[in-house]
Amino acid sequence: MRWEAARVRWDAARLRRAAVVGAAVVGGYVVLLVVLLSVGARVTPPESATALTPAGGGIGAAAHQLLGRPGGTDFLVDYVSAKALRTDDDAYAITADLTERFGEPWPVSTANPHPPTLLPLVLPFTALRYTWALSAWALAMIGVYAATARVVGATWLASVGIAFGLAVTFPGAFAIGNPLPLIGLGAAIAIRYRHDPALAGIGLALAAAPKLSGLLLVVPFLLAWRWRTLLVAGGILGFLAAVPVAFQRDIWSRYLDLGVEGARLNADRGDNGSLFKLVETWGLPSAVAVLAIGAATLALVLRRRELFTPLVWTMVAALPIAWMYSLVTLLPVAVILVLRGRPVVRLLVALATALMLASPPAGQWPVTMFPVVLVVMFVAMILDTGALPGPARDPDPASIPAWIPGRWSRTPDGAAQPDLTRQTGGSAAR
Repeated sequence: MRWEAARVRWDAARLRRAAVVGAAVVGGYVVLLVVLLSVGARVTPPESATALTPAGGGIGAAAHQLLGRPGGTDFLVDYVSAKALRTDDDAYAITADLTERFGEPWPVSTANPHPPTLLPLVLPFTALRYTWALSAWALAMIGVYAATARVVGATWLASVGIAFGLAVTFPGAFAIGNPLPLIGLGAAIAIRYRHDPALAGIGLALAAAPKLSGLLLVVPFLLAWRWRTLLVAGGILGFLAAVPVAFQRDIWSRYLDLGVEGARLNADRGDNGSLFKLVETWGLPSAVAVLAIGAATLALVLRRRELFTPLVWTMVAALPIAWMYSLVTLLPVAVILVLRGRPVVRLLVALATALMLASPPAGQWPVTMFPVVLVVMFVAMILDTGALPGPARDPDPASIPAWIPGRWSRTPDGAAQPDLTRQTGGSAAR
């Protein structure tokens, strides 16, 4: 009884602390956003005419977005789709038509390639005009960078440094105008809180909402029979899928017709860095890429004896459309390797980071570097023997099916500890 009372007091103290921290973060975000918009209204950055071109570089792109300057960005595509929901328009009409209708013309001849599950996350930003919403979104994505690094174990100081470092360099500066950072944060939450059904479910939903490739992270929980986690993730994704339908009944059929076609046309672009595009340029069938990615994933699972980080790597490697900023999804994996890996692993992560940051924002060099960075990260993961972040021991180790890959994770001293368990019986089910 005494122990139960102490636990209740401890939980209440944690909730109060979390509420204070949350209020401070939101307050700081609002203040910083107001400052950025005030500066943006009075200053015209020298790079504004070329900010989102290779000449602008990372600092130019970051300044353009954070100061709320007009112009086409990836966020604009999602913004006009979400705004179309509020005005009874077709969210998956041709982007050029939607941007013209909402006063931000951008000649993009395809529909939004992102699924409707993303639009509820963008809807609150449509209460602001586009330039203000762009600033608010970009600032939020920098916060997402910091949260991703923090969740997997980096200190707050290091997390903030990583976030701003990515935000002012290519390709991270382009990604703050894109929903991609949300996928990395979702993966980080699912990894760190894999033993907590509610938090892990939130992480899975967050990773899958912007791009359906995030559903790969369901696999470890499915194999471990973690039904509560899957129920939470399914409930959140179901809600995100249903909200757009309340505005536009045929939105999913429109997405499957025009959105998927837009994605296919993007995949045919010459600056697509996807491994599938690479094997196509070599005159090989797509099956070669599938086999190579599958073999690499299996090697990572057998070597690392866990499914989480290999599947995050696979999420990026298997993208049919990949730009250099797609690599920011690997942020949680990179931080885990640096914090828990050997010196040679850290050097390889540093090399992958240098190759990513040194690539120009456009042209064929990034197309070449994308698979190179993936290979360097693969080698780093193969050589790594560190542990996953989070609780080292699962509450109910006896319930772990012996055949599940990755049922053990390593602790820093090399001792094996249970990692995954199904949620039946014992404290794991409560």
